[in-house]
Amino acid sequence: MTNSEANRTLQMLLVEDEELVREMLSEMLSGQGFAVTTAASAQEALQFAQDQRPDLVLSDANMPGMDGVELLTRFRATPELRAVPFFLMSANPGEEERALTAGADRFFHKPITNGAEFASTLRSAHQLATLGDSLQRAVLEALPHGVVVTDVRGRTTWANPAFLALSGYELSELAGRKPGDVLQGPGTDAVTVTRIRKALAARRPCTEGLLNYAKGGRPYFASLDIRPLVLDGVHLGFFALVRSSRSPTTTALARPTPARADAGVGTLHRHLGDAVTSLTEAASDGSVPRELQGALVTVLAEVARLQGITEWVHDGLADLSSDSHPPLPPGPI
Repeated sequence: MTNSEANRTLQMLLVEDEELVREMLSEMLSGQGFAVTTAASAQEALQFAQDQRPDLVLSDANMPGMDGVELLTRFRATPELRAVPFFLMSANPGEEERALTAGADRFFHKPITNGAEFASTLRSAHQLATLGDSLQRAVLEALPHGVVVTDVRGRTTWANPAFLALSGYELSELAGRKPGDVLQGPGTDAVTVTRIRKALAARRPCTEGLLNYAKGGRPYFASLDIRPLVLDGVHLGFFALVRSSRSPTTTALARPTPARADAGVGTLHRHLGDAVTSLTEAASDGSVPRELQGALVTVLAEVARLQGITEWVHDGLADLSSDSHPPLPPGPI
């Protein structure tokens, strides 16, 4: 995105049924460089947007008649308005989950008092939401490795074609959900997951190897590089680069028909995972030496790596006739 694009005046449609709040926000945002058009109802806003497409919409979630969430749904169902960044706000914290589930690009809690900070957040969120119109997203879509973008709570907002091919899911199936809730399974190492969660909570970058599961239950070993996504000093979410030990283009029909080589390793992994859970609970009251617990966790990590290697070997057998071979998974963490 060029400097002129980043600094241009954004055309905002502000939708608020309470007159005093509408006037206060309009004055605040105009003072921060937005060109603000106001609407007192969702129906009025929809009519205006159909006549003149805004750059972004900021709407109250709770309004009589058609509310902000329904207005958002109408925007997403209208081809010429579908890509307009849409932000919802409310004094009711309980509205946040409903707003984000419906597809809002961001949710803001009323009252909004810091105009400069609010404007900076809106501009940064607008840049992220309009990434699809920029060179950056074109590059991300062309990458051979998976890319996932989440919001500040870790819920998927976008994924590139390579990641969708790897996981087997459509973006509509992932949007609004945490990737781990969809991709993790019985063989996923709980210790590694805990490390990832702690890093995200602290907004720290992390690099980990993890056993994930594609749609339908097929396991694959993924190397994850996860970093906080910050624009103009505002934390907007997280960016993850996902490299897999298998080629996402390999089809089930092309695979060898003998029994899976990793079946036994997967079973061993599950049993070891159960043992680690039991030992962790026992170690908390001091009845089991922590050295024993640590040793078993190390073994579990190695088994997870072996499961990734057997997956790699299995795919390699299917790809012997091609010139492209997936890389060997990394060593234990």
